[in-house]
Amino acid sequence: MYASAHGVYELELNGASVAGDVLAPGWTSYRHRLRTQTYDVTDLLAPGENVLGAVLSDGWWRGKTGFTREVDCFGTDVALLAQLEARHDHGRVTTVSTGPGWSTTTGEIVRADLIDGE
Repeated sequence: MYASAHGVYELELNGASVAGDVLAPGWTSYRHRLRTQTYDVTDLLAPGENVLGAVLSDGWWRGKTGFTREVDCFGTDVALLAQLEARHDHGRVTTVSTGPGWSTTTGEIVRADLIDGE
């Protein structure tokens, strides 16, 4: 699994935490680079249908940052990029990526900020 975000994220696959990361992908200078994480999710995959979930929040992308507590320093919309590459025993690779067909909704956490808290 490869993942990155405009904001910070936590990933779950079939209800289990992918890595236990918090605040991934971490601070970066978004105008110059975007960090991508790689996770081995082999043990979390099940035969048949699998479900990927994510919690996404402002982070350094659009949350309050710096001494002046500016907001939206890099952008106004958070976004998640995730791609799963499943290598089958016979060598074939199945790739599933986030995109227009994916859905989003508001979850239990309705507000979170690095300075103000959750």
